[in-house]
Amino acid sequence: MGAEGSQFKAARLHRWSTASLGYLKSSLCQRVSFLSDSECKRLAEIPQTAVAVYAAEPRAGEKLLTILPDSGLSLGSPHDAVITLDPSPELSFGHPVTVFYVDFNVNERRCGIREGLYLEQKGFAACPQPLSISSPNPAVANCELNKNTRRCHRQQLSSQKSCRMYQTCDHGVLLSGGWKEHLTYQRHVHNVLHFYRMLRRNGFRVENIKTFFAGDGQIPVDEETEDIYPATEKVMIRSHISYICRAVNCADSLVLYLNSPTRNDGTMLLWDVNKNGIADQKEKYTVGELLMDLEGCNAHRVLIFVDQSYPGTLAKKLLSSKKHPNVILISNSRGSEFTWASCFTEFWGELHPNQCLIDYLFKNVAWAAPSTLGVVESTPGLLNSTIYGGPCYDNPPLTPEEVRREYMGCQNLPTAVWYQTIQRKDLLH
Repeated sequence: MGAEGSQFKAARLHRWSTASLGYLKSSLCQRVSFLSDSECKRLAEIPQTAVAVYAAEPRAGEKLLTILPDSGLSLGSPHDAVITLDPSPELSFGHPVTVFYVDFNVNERRCGIREGLYLEQKGFAACPQPLSISSPNPAVANCELNKNTRRCHRQQLSSQKSCRMYQTCDHGVLLSGGWKEHLTYQRHVHNVLHFYRMLRRNGFRVENIKTFFAGDGQIPVDEETEDIYPATEKVMIRSHISYICRAVNCADSLVLYLNSPTRNDGTMLLWDVNKNGIADQKEKYTVGELLMDLEGCNAHRVLIFVDQSYPGTLAKKLLSSKKHPNVILISNSRGSEFTWASCFTEFWGELHPNQCLIDYLFKNVAWAAPSTLGVVESTPGLLNSTIYGGPCYDNPPLTPEEVRREYMGCQNLPTAVWYQTIQRKDLLH
């Protein structure tokens, strides 16, 4: 395409984006009822430079359909182009965006969305920079989709090796889905690494931290980082969490870190393996499934750090559950709020071994504003320890060496305890 054609397309797209922004600022709150008064006021005054623009442009002889993970989103017939404005580009995905359909010779104020090309328009917010990652290759995807068997894993995770008969250890599971390549940003890598390093600083052993990231487990990591798997491996994720929980004397602290796009019911979107845009059962991890995997967990304490939107469903179910007495939920809110940038992860990523959870939590909760603090303590007193289960207030205080030996990482079980474990296994067989 020549220079004149490119200039025409750029001018046309800018005209559409500007018209869409004008509608968002002046008319959106008159058409929808789910936005608060404060959010409507913010949108009415939002500067153009704070809004990100996404577009799927016209293609000769083609019409565009829009897809949501829940199902197909369709308003009438297919359309010629799609413009999407994101008035809160720093929020984790799951928050509202405005979508406009463009139909030639009809009306420019029709709305819709399809995964299109990120475009940076003059005067609008810069486009987020996605990572250079890829979905699983066809052979791996087809193994899952075409056969009623376990997925053909590139990497094997042997959860049994995570639990030793004579030791109890602290374990971590880090889950960052992403759903699509263009929704997975550098900040998601930063989040995972920041939280990983915090666990390592607090004595969690490398071999006891499992990370599930994006479509192919591709993440630029330090040499110290091991055991990174694709977030596509739902069976592996659930099996590992369940095994750590079911194994007797395996886990002292079990820490889960969740940082994925979500639906408004708290369901985590893992990865769109078949690329049809709809989240099928193998591509999403529901709140109910997570709670089932943690039910009756044998770990001394389970801490769930939730840095993603819509944590309210998980909080509500935990509050009413009698089957999760050792679970602590720490999230950005208890309701349907959205996660802002990486404030929550950055806050908890600075946790040090000598800091008690309850003290650190209320020391500085700026990451929770303006949301209500989202903490659920299933049994009172669970937060009165360090993340690795050490005591908060010892008199006289333990030395750093005593803390490392008696609480951090792994501790050898007394002979009588692991002998009882062997006897239980023998009785089961």
